[in-house]
Amino acid sequence: MTGSYLYNDTMSSNTSLSFGDSSLNMTDASSIQAKNDILRYTECQSIFKACLAQRYLFLIIGPILIVMSTVGNSLGIAVMRHKSLKNTATSVFIIALAVSDTVAVWTGLSRHFVYKLTEYDIRQYSVWACRFQRFFLYVALDTSPWILAAVTVERFLAVCMPQLHPAIKTAPRAWLIVLGIVVFQLGFNSHVFFNYGKQIITGDNQTEVFSCGFSSPAARKYIVIYQGYILLALYCVIPFIIMLTLNILIIKRLHKVKKSFEHRNMSIKSQRRQTRSHSLTKMLLTVTFYFILVSTPNFIYTLIQSKLLDTKNFTAQEYAQTEIIDAVCTLLLYLNHTLNFFLYCVSGRRFRKQLTSMLKCGAGTTKRGSVTYMPSQSDNHKSFELPSMEKQGTKGDAI
Repeated sequence: MTGSYLYNDTMSSNTSLSFGDSSLNMTDASSIQAKNDILRYTECQSIFKACLAQRYLFLIIGPILIVMSTVGNSLGIAVMRHKSLKNTATSVFIIALAVSDTVAVWTGLSRHFVYKLTEYDIRQYSVWACRFQRFFLYVALDTSPWILAAVTVERFLAVCMPQLHPAIKTAPRAWLIVLGIVVFQLGFNSHVFFNYGKQIITGDNQTEVFSCGFSSPAARKYIVIYQGYILLALYCVIPFIIMLTLNILIIKRLHKVKKSFEHRNMSIKSQRRQTRSHSLTKMLLTVTFYFILVSTPNFIYTLIQSKLLDTKNFTAQEYAQTEIIDAVCTLLLYLNHTLNFFLYCVSGRRFRKQLTSMLKCGAGTTKRGSVTYMPSQSDNHKSFELPSMEKQGTKGDAI
């Protein structure tokens, strides 16, 4: 069901909650949970200003983020598939990141947009539609931060432990790492096929049937009470600790190398490499803090909301006030998966140059039908200013 709030603000203890074919009589506490489950699954009434604000946020900002994500990530994949880059580990990670971000935005944010535009929710179409939509969304969302962590590890090895960097610097090995991340997320998120299902809530002269409810009391307990903490750890805390710790070590290493070079005569080439390394490290730190800044609010809010849904007897109007907070946190989460490509890639001067050349090549082909971009020999020997793209060789070359 995807209608508006249809129940009274008070429900008696004579309330039943069904999971699949089983039904349970509810205590007063469970009656609160049942009523709040209806609030969780149904569309916010437009008579509340907060609900209108939430609706317009998704209708206006949602399409903008979808277009930005699709265009930006598509261009990123095209550039990373250039023959001078496609055999590097960094290109593999960034292509995988672009794919996971695009899938996350299209399976998640597009659902919100369609829901607010038409009041049709694909999750309520059927039990299996609910499960598969959640499954692909959660896998895509959870894959992105671990790919970012993998990029950070690769750069750390290139700068601080170049003797170990060959273990992951090739494209085939990078694809194996990406495959391992995806397989883990597929297994971890397979719980949606067991924890989500048909849920029936019967109260004062009304019955609500949801195709995307909790499949059992144990499933409700896991999702409402425990899942938020698990996701906060796996999506935010652990990847952030990895990225922050390794970035600090990278900065210390670069600072140490810079001080050692101050007592020597540095060639222009070495100076440029040092400048590039510092610039890339700053960019990686920016991505790290941007990631935690826009991702954490959604999970903290989810933890607070889940606690309140188990204990607070919300009225429809009170719950509507939380909808605007939910919309902002959700859009921030998808903003992370929209701008990752721009923050991580477009800062490189040579990346922008290659992107410009590629776009000009396309424009020339469209106009004249016979113009083909052929990179010169010097172009093939230029490296892009991306994390972990330094030339490999001696310890100094890796920095």
